[in-house]
Amino acid sequence: MDEKPLVLPEVKEEEPNKNYILYWNHAGLELNRLTHSEPIQGPQGGPPISARALGILHLAIHDAYFAIETSTGIKTYLDRKLDASDPAHLPDRTGATDALQAVSGAAITVLDKLYKQPDPVPVAPEKNLKESTEQNTEQNTEQNTEQNTEQNTEQNTDQNEHNPQPQQTEYPSISKYAARQLNAKLVKLRQDFQVLHGDLQTTSPDYEFGVKVGKAMFDLLNHPEGADSTGYTLAGGHYHFEDEPTHPIRVSLINPDGPADGPNTKITTPRHAPYYGARAKRFAIQQEHYIADPPLIINDTHQRAEYDSALDDVIRMGGATHLPSTKRSPTQTAKGHFWAYDGANLIGTPPRLYNQILRVIATKYRKANDLTSEDNNADFARIFALANAAMADAGILSWREKWYFDFWRPLSGVRSDGRENHGDPFWLSLGAPATNSHELSFKPPFPAYPSGHATFGAACFQIVRRYYNGRVGETFRLGPWGDHEPDNIEFDFVSEELNGVSRDLRQKYEPKLPIEKQQGTVRTKVERKFGSCWEAIWENALSRVWLGVHWRFDACAAADVLVPGEGEGEGNYVVDGGGRTVYRRVEDVRYTTKGTREDREGLFPVGGIGLGIEIADDIFGNKLKRTPMKNQPGQGESGLNVQG
Repeated sequence: MDEKPLVLPEVKEEEPNKNYILYWNHAGLELNRLTHSEPIQGPQGGPPISARALGILHLAIHDAYFAIETSTGIKTYLDRKLDASDPAHLPDRTGATDALQAVSGAAITVLDKLYKQPDPVPVAPEKNLKESTEQNTEQNTEQNTEQNTEQNTEQNTDQNEHNPQPQQTEYPSISKYAARQLNAKLVKLRQDFQVLHGDLQTTSPDYEFGVKVGKAMFDLLNHPEGADSTGYTLAGGHYHFEDEPTHPIRVSLINPDGPADGPNTKITTPRHAPYYGARAKRFAIQQEHYIADPPLIINDTHQRAEYDSALDDVIRMGGATHLPSTKRSPTQTAKGHFWAYDGANLIGTPPRLYNQILRVIATKYRKANDLTSEDNNADFARIFALANAAMADAGILSWREKWYFDFWRPLSGVRSDGRENHGDPFWLSLGAPATNSHELSFKPPFPAYPSGHATFGAACFQIVRRYYNGRVGETFRLGPWGDHEPDNIEFDFVSEELNGVSRDLRQKYEPKLPIEKQQGTVRTKVERKFGSCWEAIWENALSRVWLGVHWRFDACAAADVLVPGEGEGEGNYVVDGGGRTVYRRVEDVRYTTKGTREDREGLFPVGGIGLGIEIADDIFGNKLKRTPMKNQPGQGESGLNVQG
């Protein structure tokens, strides 16, 4: 294959990247979209694993910076008071005084380790996760499993019970071409940094300290098995997750460097990260967080009216555009695409999107006019560490709940309903857009409840809301607002899903050519203006209903966001004259509805918004402390019960 570097569409980041904290964030986001691009299929793919990668990166940046710039009073995540043999020990910083060099050493070390990993070994096969975790919640520390090897967005993971491939470990997890592309990008990112910020002093005590911090953070938080799904079997039955009916199989290569046909191909069924949430080390939550049971998961009568109402809702709001039953407006269709980032070619995953928006907010509401000032360095190092740690934990806990509840997606639920006056065996959702490719839209290969988008977005934006509450600058005044009430953090943003460059191709993507030179229908550029992060939380979550890939309860309780209809009864909500669901005004929305769950006492939030907000409040309120080791998976009776 041609060794010319894959051409990524230009991202205009010149001004923000003059700040070195923002530059290394940019580097992480560039690798996020490259590893999801065709035909790379590199490591750290898919939503939860890519969130983890960015979390490790920004915690390393955070500690390299604040270990040197101690006047801020901000404590590091790692602890220098611990014994040197403790994995959470902060390395000695003797002689290190230059935060730029230290941060660069930490960032480069983490990125090299994340994208140059040796090939892991798969775990032993297991049955479905709910059965597995009920039998044993201890983490298997010998699981050095395959690192997310066949990931191209949310359409990834590899092995399954129908087509085991024991020969897979005889070959690299990614192709030599992919490795060369990733390595070339890492080199280019270092070169570009030096153009903006001067030479890297790689033998200085400052840089070497950063290298030690990066290595320590990676060793502490890396999850070697990644999104492995080896041996996972579907539970089967009504209301349980089913494979994609419109994309039932994936043809992939046994040897990624071999021919693209014949005996070198294998048929797989993507199921993304079924073990991850129950086994992965947590980042900064101080307690485990749970959500309420979804409708019908206990029995066929549990919240039946709410489920039937949600079924009707997704048919009218999330159906394919050509279906007569679809009532969604063009604006809602655009909003569905705006937030997608479903591992799309040249675009990447939702954590990249939320970081892009955070860059806009952080620079707009910065502490000092001079972007490169020390006040801004500290500000950026802190907010990006908080937000990315929250998203890393959001990925862990939402995936724990997804595979525990194992709830089917609307595409399965509508088509397989089976009742006379409900569902439609031929229904099609609008689907997650396969942007910059000639593929059809798709259903993400993991269960619906809760929505990952809703959880990631709520975690990120709630951190932002807590962090900036009350900040005053020369041209702005933010807040004050209640922790769970609307804010006034305004921002504008152009999504790469709708930027006037990304497109729906009419032929297979050609990696040798810039996307601008490939034939297809170009997506209209749509610049969005948001009045608050509260609005972003709401729209990001409900956008998944408008794509038809999620139920409304995957985001939150219907009672919190819909307008109740006349009369009484569960599931009774207003639709307008065009048959569209009517939503409460964003400023009137409060996420207060709680529900029960069968496996434990108490009341819990419904869906991903409440889960994400709880995660953010926990991490922010506890000032970004490490999750105690006794509370990590696999710690026996003294640890957290990590059953979904």
